[in-house]
Amino acid sequence: MHPEIEEFAAHLAQVERASPQTERAYVSDLRQLASFLDERGTPLDAATRDDLRAFLASRFAANSAATLARKQASLRAFYEHRVRMGHIADSPARRLVFPRRRVSLPNVVAVDDCFAIVEAPPARTAAGLRDRAALELLYGAGLRVSELVGLDLADLSQDALRVRGKGRKERLVPLVAVMIAAIYIADLYSRRPAESRIYRAQQLSLVAGVALLFEAFLSWADADAILPRNLMIAGIGLSMVSLFVWRTLLEAILQRFAGGRSVLLVGAGATLRELADHIATHPEVDFTVLGSVTNTTGTAVPPVLGSLSDLRDVVREVKPDLIVAGVDENREQLPISDLLDLRFSGATVEEAGTACELICHRVSARDLRPARVLFTREFDPATGQLLILIADRAIASALLILESPLALIWAAVVLATGQKPIESRACVGFRGAPLTIRRFRVPRWGLASKIALALRLECYPDLWNVLRGRMSMVGPRPASVAADAELSRAIPVYEYRRNVKPGLASWAELHVEMSEPVPDSLREMEYDLYYVRCHSPSLYAFRLLHGFRQRTG
Repeated sequence: MHPEIEEFAAHLAQVERASPQTERAYVSDLRQLASFLDERGTPLDAATRDDLRAFLASRFAANSAATLARKQASLRAFYEHRVRMGHIADSPARRLVFPRRRVSLPNVVAVDDCFAIVEAPPARTAAGLRDRAALELLYGAGLRVSELVGLDLADLSQDALRVRGKGRKERLVPLVAVMIAAIYIADLYSRRPAESRIYRAQQLSLVAGVALLFEAFLSWADADAILPRNLMIAGIGLSMVSLFVWRTLLEAILQRFAGGRSVLLVGAGATLRELADHIATHPEVDFTVLGSVTNTTGTAVPPVLGSLSDLRDVVREVKPDLIVAGVDENREQLPISDLLDLRFSGATVEEAGTACELICHRVSARDLRPARVLFTREFDPATGQLLILIADRAIASALLILESPLALIWAAVVLATGQKPIESRACVGFRGAPLTIRRFRVPRWGLASKIALALRLECYPDLWNVLRGRMSMVGPRPASVAADAELSRAIPVYEYRRNVKPGLASWAELHVEMSEPVPDSLREMEYDLYYVRCHSPSLYAFRLLHGFRQRTG
């Protein structure tokens, strides 16, 4: 092979990332040109436009118009590469005229014929099974023939098929990822039974709609990344029926055989009462309070199953899954020796504060010991959260673009009422740094205000703070300078909530009613501290997805 052709072939493979078929075709065309020019005593770099035209004319009788057009493309790409590399001054193929190719409509194969082709290979032989699987994949997933023959076992995973298409670009054929997210949004993973089967069908319709909308978006963004329409509709339909049957059977089995995990409370502390109230009002946590073992019956969670001296007998009788100990007075009042023996014998024993974090997903300020704050790094400033930083910038950028028409309309509506559309407030930011919060003014009137509040349009100006890295999409609610100073004096551990960036959405919003005239600042801080302690990309994503589910619900 000529060194010029070898260099161009390496360029196609390593830089252009052309497919092996394209590389072979271009190299074959250039070899034919080299042989033609050798007969005329002309080097490749010395060829003129007339030489190239003579070469194409010599191939006119043997090749079709499509093949001649491809050869011209090969010549043009080769000589443009030679110009870029500085081997020649001008491309002789630059002014070649491409012949017009006859454009014809593709022949459409009937559906029945497609099924007949797929079922043609015999299913009793290994070769027939192979051919049938290849045809099923070719037709069902909409693959090209070159993509099909290039597949390997390593390209098949549990829920996706990795396909290498034109230019060696890889595209993933999604099968279940979008529907998994939609199933979560529709609350189909919850153990709570549905109100009715009609409501369950409505939830599944939401899942199907989300999947179809996602595929529509893919078809707009990249036509090569979508599933064939027939496969998509059939797959969604079969999935909806299967999910409906599965969920109905699961609810029946859970109601009959599976009960909640049992909890035995030891003591009569305030945290234990809050824990029992939370379990009673949140059946989805999957816990059931059996009762209390305490000497103080007046403030205990009913029913009282015995005194502290009867702890071992009560545990032996009720067999709890979790024992939670907590008192308001001194820790010595607890039967420490009995609790240790129970723990060494295999029982699960937790103190009230730890159980509060496990079940209520908040840090109990009442049970937060000074030693935990002083000698552990659980509440230290979060660092290295690169994924959260990238997600913040990406989401803020997307929302700033997508919501800009609505923001402009809302600003004009507020201006028409004679008010300033944006109001500012000085707050305390990450690690105590000053932060200016800007929010759209949303008067409490009319349908337009309800829509703006549902879309959280008031937070649109603060997306710039997220984009600049001063805030996050998820984090503690920013507090004003005066409120932060007052709460820091009243609550000793309040300042630890500053160890993550303030957010547009907070973990506390999922659990504390923020619409109250005077929100529970202590309870809000406890949920904020839980987010600080468990700050991670997974909790960040859960908060965003859970918030979206609440709004769609």
